[in-house]
Amino acid sequence: MAKESGRRKSPEALKWEIAASRQDVARELRSVRDEVDIPLKIRRSLREHTGLWIGAAIAVGVIVMILPRKKEVHVDLAKGLKGKPEKKFLEAGFLLGVLRLLAPLLKPMVKNFIAHKMRGGQFGRKRSLAGNEWF
Repeated sequence: MAKESGRRKSPEALKWEIAASRQDVARELRSVRDEVDIPLKIRRSLREHTGLWIGAAIAVGVIVMILPRKKEVHVDLAKGLKGKPEKKFLEAGFLLGVLRLLAPLLKPMVKNFIAHKMRGGQFGRKRSLAGNEWF
């Protein structure tokens, strides 16, 4: 059961307290949203401290460039290849490009060929239209 407060308030006073309480909750909710909204904080910081952000980005770039890297290992493939290696790479790239363009066109033909072979059909024989010799 509800406790009696011991004092009676008028309905108007209760309505006023409820409205004030709602405003307080709404204000607190807005402040919580502002605290949790990280993208908004970042945008606001970028707008207010643009120079600092640009300087930090430059500093990070310089540090990444200065950091010691692993020693690069160079392998000379040109000694084992006949002809110019650049030409071989160009040919390989061209063939891969052509294959990439033709693969979607060839895929249904290859699937049909494999399916027909698995059913026991032969592609080289002649078929007559009189009988049902397709399968």
